[in-house]
Amino acid sequence: MLGRHSFHNTRRLLNIISSPSSNIPEVIISLDAEKAFDRVEWSFLFFALQKFGFNPEFISWIKLLYTSPVASVHTNGLQSAPFPLHRGTRQGCPLSPLLFAIAIEPLACHILVRNLQNS
Repeated sequence: MLGRHSFHNTRRLLNIISSPSSNIPEVIISLDAEKAFDRVEWSFLFFALQKFGFNPEFISWIKLLYTSPVASVHTNGLQSAPFPLHRGTRQGCPLSPLLFAIAIEPLACHILVRNLQNS
């Protein structure tokens, strides 16, 4: 974020760790979203779409976009031979951030449920 630095999050984390708390065990999760779109496994994405109740026809359209895609690299006027992609969301695709959010939502739901159970 503009005007913020990584040490802000480090300081916040240290404050949380050193603050007096109850006897309830605590867990800290650190997620590195670098290349996050590249890490999405398609089979899990399709499973998540199904579990969240998306229409099977919609899922079929997403599968058309993400099943057996190929890419090539264009450098200095030369284009590489096409190669298959096995995971990840397409760079620049407007669906990519939404599909990533759906793929990571089960983790967020699990954390929330566990937090509510322990409250």
